[in-house]
Order: sequence, then C-alpha cells, then structure tokens
Amino acid sequence: MTAPSQSNLESRLRKIAEILPTEKSVLGVPFFTRAYERTGYVPANPDKLIESLITLAKTTDLSKQTSLDLGCGVGSWTLMAAAAGISSYGIDLNFELVREARKNLKYAVRKNLILEGTTCEFAEGNIYPEDLITQYEQSSSKSRIRQMPTTTRINPYSRLGITISQATIVYAFLWSENMHFLFSNFLKERSNPDALYVLPAYGYRAKYANFPLERVNGSEMVWRRIK
Repeated sequence: MTAPSQSNLESRLRKIAEILPTEKSVLGVPFFTRAYERTGYVPANPDKLIESLITLAKTTDLSKQTSLDLGCGVGSWTLMAAAAGISSYGIDLNFELVREARKNLKYAVRKNLILEGTTCEFAEGNIYPEDLITQYEQSSSKSRIRQMPTTTRINPYSRLGITISQATIVYAFLWSENMHFLFSNFLKERSNPDALYVLPAYGYRAKYANFPLERVNGSEMVWRRIK
C-alpha cells in the first residue's frame, strides 16, 4: 500500500468532497439541528481539509501515518485522510453522525476512492477516557457533556484498537468551551509528542499557551508541538 502521488492527491480528495452529504439540503435541517445540539457538530470546510492534507503530503510519508479524528461528524476528515493513504479512525458522540460516516465510507470504497488496504473505521463514543470524562464533568458548570446522550461513556478506543498516543496525526474541531480541556488535559498529557495536529480552531485560540504549537510550512491548520 502506498499513498497516491501528489499529482493525483488533490483530484482524489475533490472526489471525496463531492460525496460528503454535509449540506443541510441533503441531510435535512432537523438532522443538523439535532447534531449541533448534541455535539456541536458543524460541517468542515472541504477546501481547508484538502489544503491540510496537501501540506501533510509535503511534510511526511502519508502511508506511514495514523490519523485520529476527535469528533468526526459525517467523516469528512477521516475519509479524506484515508483517501490520501493514511490509516484513519474517527470518533463521534452522535450515533447519527457515525452512521452517516459509515455510509459515506461504503460509497467511497465502491467508487475506489480509498486505496485497498487502507484502514478507515468509525466508532461511536466519547473522545475522552473514563477518568477524563469524570474530570471534565467536574471541571466546568458549563460542560456540554451533561447534555449528551447516555452513550457518552462508551469507550470507542477499544473498539477501534487504537489509543491517542498511537496517532501521528490528530484532527479536532470542538466547541470553544471544550478546547481548553482538550489541549490541557488530553492532548498535552496523552498524545504523541511528535504528532502533527490538524486544528481548524487553534489559530484563533492560541491563548492555550500551555499547549504551544507552531505552524507547519505556514499552514493555516497543520501544527506541531513546540518542544
């Protein structure tokens, strides 16, 4: 298994973007309303995801990377990463979003947009392990977790057979009230120190100085930890 050449990468990613049902006209306003209220889901900008993967392709051997999407939604990042030849895993609290992600995966495979032998899996569950869920619930009276479905304590990592420390690429786009906890208590303490981070929100939330990052090749969304 090898990653697609850079000349073919953008074309492949554009085809993935075309199949993603990220518009309200496709999934329906009630679907998006439920998803936002439960998990804060907002569709990703495909162009930004494509730019990030092209940056990663210039930085590292994609076929040797493992991506973990914390809050995968309908699978936009995870599917694009898999199409680029990256072993990819996505986690989301909302079973409806995970169901749509799996539908998108089946379609992408049928269209040969994901290379044979490339791992691409989704699981419903909480991005935080049990001990951090309890800590998070206690840390903020504004915690959205209190409004989540009862499935929030499902452990998706055991289902996927991966841990946060094994991911060499971490993607996360969470509500602002969750980002500080994510950086301070999860990524800082448990992620791979050499991992690359695709963080749409980090650029304008750089106040999280206890988890300092620097841009990779001037990218808007791709970051690495400052050691």
